[in-house]
Amino acid sequence: MAFFTWSQDMSVGVDLIDSDHQALIALINELHDALEDAREDAVADDNSPALRHDIFDRLLDYIELHFVREEAVMKVCDYPDFRKHQVEHERFTHQTRYIRDRYMRGEETEAAEKLLVFLKNWLRHHILVEDMAYRSLVEGNEEAIDMADNFGPGLNESVPKS
Repeated sequence: MAFFTWSQDMSVGVDLIDSDHQALIALINELHDALEDAREDAVADDNSPALRHDIFDRLLDYIELHFVREEAVMKVCDYPDFRKHQVEHERFTHQTRYIRDRYMRGEETEAAEKLLVFLKNWLRHHILVEDMAYRSLVEGNEEAIDMADNFGPGLNESVPKS
């Protein structure tokens, strides 16, 4: 069973943004699975840290790309709470990097678990509450859809399927 699952009630009405959200959830699940595997191995092999580092890096890359796409869509729709939303994105990115860095330096063994819980809770809340606040402005809005398209395919298309 997946650690975090996508549901249709998370749809914001723009396919590429939904695809990005699905990709982020898939990466959170991939990180969860990698950490579970490492926990099960009494002696981690040499590839485990590199794999986790790669997942962390991809997660941060996808977060940044998604936020740029989402913010561009909000701007084109004149979303009134744009700056507040942008600040949340900045805080989320900073907190994710901070926890990741602590874990990768071995400063806190529970950092990865904290990161997983943080990612899941924050993303679920952010999509279901914060992102839903702009849904009425973007759903069916051709200008918003075109702006989302300007950033290329959805991130979900670049995440390996397990």
